[in-house]
Amino acid sequence: EPSPPPRLPLITPVIPRQDPFGKDRAVTGSPFSFYQWPASWVWPVASHPDEPIVFGARLDFILARDEKVKIHVSADQRFELFLDGERFARGPELSDIAHWMYASFELGLAAGPHRLAARIWYAADQAGYAQQTVRGGFLCAGAGDGGERFHTGKAPWRLKKIGGYRLNRRKQIWLAPPRQDVDLSLVEPDWIEAERGWEAPQVGPTARTEFGTDTTPLWVLHPAHQPPHPP
Repeated sequence: EPSPPPRLPLITPVIPRQDPFGKDRAVTGSPFSFYQWPASWVWPVASHPDEPIVFGARLDFILARDEKVKIHVSADQRFELFLDGERFARGPELSDIAHWMYASFELGLAAGPHRLAARIWYAADQAGYAQQTVRGGFLCAGAGDGGERFHTGKAPWRLKKIGGYRLNRRKQIWLAPPRQDVDLSLVEPDWIEAERGWEAPQVGPTARTEFGTDTTPLWVLHPAHQPPHPP
């Protein structure tokens, strides 16, 4: 008797061996040259690069048929990913600005409505000394046919600040990551499903990967060296 088909969704971490968007998106010129992705970094409109923040991002979409889709995700500084309310990954790996890691996934999805969401932590100057940063932000890029449905900066992602979190290094050793204080009276336990507070994001620079030998003040994306952290 044949085996039944796998239950959907089916989530598989992937480690790309080459730029998922090829080498045909080069942008050259002085002072910086790079390969450009079709998605952009985004962050909440009211956020400030000098202030720690925890914020959510979510995208609703509908599939007409069962599909496999690939997404590439990163954040400054950390993310958790959720599909239809279930957490499935954390990341990215600790990065420096010239080698900023992104995580990749193949999602086997059933036909019908879905919600992809992320929770992003940005500690600003409260981060541990090993943590480099540009500013708090989130990035998602879809690959293959229909990938544009997932591009931050183009697809209808919505963002909001998640209240109740405070990140600080008070009474922490100098090289340690920040302590997270949580005020449960302010945290929305169902923040993914709550309808209040979601807004269109501030769209930042286009995502880019390394080109030539020029340096850059922005994130230069590299594929993760190991599979993303499980939930």
